[in-house]
Amino acid sequence: MDRFKGILSGMLLGDGSLSYGGGANAFLRIQHSEKQLDYLLYKSKLIEPMFKFHIAEIKPSGPKNPNTNYSLKTHRDKFLTKIIKIVYPKGKKKVTTEWLNWLTVEGLALWYMDDGCLVKSYSYNKSGIWRIYRRVCEFSTQGFTLEENQLLIKFLKEKFDLDCKVKKTTMKKYGTYYKIKVMTPSANKMFEMIKPYIIPGMEYKINMENNLSPNKYNGYQYKKK
Repeated sequence: MDRFKGILSGMLLGDGSLSYGGGANAFLRIQHSEKQLDYLLYKSKLIEPMFKFHIAEIKPSGPKNPNTNYSLKTHRDKFLTKIIKIVYPKGKKKVTTEWLNWLTVEGLALWYMDDGCLVKSYSYNKSGIWRIYRRVCEFSTQGFTLEENQLLIKFLKEKFDLDCKVKKTTMKKYGTYYKIKVMTPSANKMFEMIKPYIIPGMEYKINMENNLSPNKYNGYQYKKK
């Protein structure tokens, strides 16, 4: 049960959600694009010992939803009803220490595969060599409030000894929102921790090596004079 609660908290920090959907008991729902179908099937194997579920194909429905998606939905369960009352205390997901404390390294890996990213920036150095000059590891936590983000970075420090900070971003279209930036030394530490749980196809998210972008260059690229 402890392992499953750790997995569940990671899923709920990421792409997972709980809902009553008009019934007496709650169910878990996870949706991914067709490109991430293997990842959804991996999650289904983690859920299988606890709950019955089904996976449905969601076909494109127009310009706003042009891609095929797949949705995993568990059967309703009394255990999930207990969980939804903790995670959604007033009908809306709220990050609290009560369910954050369930998070394990495996759950952290799931959260990172869902909402984490490693952005590499490239430039020419003074010698004219194309190189990676910056790596930024982030969690996309814009769905949470500033206070929830602050609680998350406090928790990551206390539970996993990871140094993070809240990154404020403002865009005209979306307004002000927040992300969590993992400081580089802690990103390296986190990647070593979660590496055993990273599935094939997601390794690029934890690759901190000095490689150049395989989509653009192989080896060092010199600026033409």
